[in-house]
Amino acid sequence: MPFVALVAAKAVKPWPGIKRWKSAWDHKATDCWVPKDNRWCRVDAWLVLTVGDTRTEWRIMNVSELKKLLRAGEWNDIEFKEARTDVPKSAFETVAAFANTHGGHLVFGVAQRGQAYEVIGVENPEKVQNDFLSVLHADAKINHDVKITEQRLNAAGKTVLVFRIAENQRTRKPVYLDGDIRRTFLRKGGGDYKAQMQDIERMVRDSAV
Repeated sequence: MPFVALVAAKAVKPWPGIKRWKSAWDHKATDCWVPKDNRWCRVDAWLVLTVGDTRTEWRIMNVSELKKLLRAGEWNDIEFKEARTDVPKSAFETVAAFANTHGGHLVFGVAQRGQAYEVIGVENPEKVQNDFLSVLHADAKINHDVKITEQRLNAAGKTVLVFRIAENQRTRKPVYLDGDIRRTFLRKGGGDYKAQMQDIERMVRDSAV
């Protein structure tokens, strides 16, 4: 199963069985990957997950989609970081904020120029990606596992790294950093903000239900 970046998730009603099947992922057809209890399928520009009677769809990001996001700027589900050579510390705050709120995309290789955003690329994408993911997998950095899918895009010869951070289930919130519950973050508008104590207490109560 290849890693992909996901955009615009939506849950829909049960669907009829898929009739076209292939062993390779081909955007011109319907391709499916079937683990024990669910089904992943790629249908044209959509990635589809079927679990029982529920189907969830995501639109796969491409360069055209990235350009639209650059024009729109940062908002509650998209965050741009330069990360040309190293992972910025603020990237982990964004991960926690997305996981505690409604999920979103973290994009490396984009710089803000005034009110606009420009693709500058990541110089060593293998290193930056590995550094980012290895820190997240370290026990001391983040208190709960966070589901992340990643994709590399080539935009005008420059490499952009896209990470889709899923929202954590309520039983796995709050997500905080460095073993300090006070470093719980939420996504509001186009920024990451430290959660107020009442927000943290609410998430703790909800996680116990």
